[in-house]
Amino acid sequence: MALAKGELARATRCVDQLLKKFNELKLLHLKPSILYLQAKISKAAGNQVAAVKCLTEALTLADEMGAHREVWAICSMLGKLEAEQGNKSAAIQLKERVNREALPIADHAGTEELREIFLSRPDVQKVLVS
Repeated sequence: MALAKGELARATRCVDQLLKKFNELKLLHLKPSILYLQAKISKAAGNQVAAVKCLTEALTLADEMGAHREVWAICSMLGKLEAEQGNKSAAIQLKERVNREALPIADHAGTEELREIFLSRPDVQKVLVS
């Protein structure tokens, strides 16, 4: 909520508290999502280096845990940051990975309706290669 309101300092404090608590409780399965949120806050604050660091850590953790649900969004944001920094090769590789991760999620949604709902989401539409 704080991020949506542009309250970046408050958002940062909240995420830092979440990460501290999750680390204490060893709730690693939630950490990639929190790191993704932290990256969004860093990006909004204009700190692309910190955003890339958070996303890289989130991607490593998600890969280790097999958390495919988060990977496509992490790769999408990381790919955009890489493209903005002029790293075209990395950006292309990440965009390809987005497709490899998002399409199986859609294919295993359970019903055709759920598949279409996922694929029609604006955030998914923006990143899928035709």
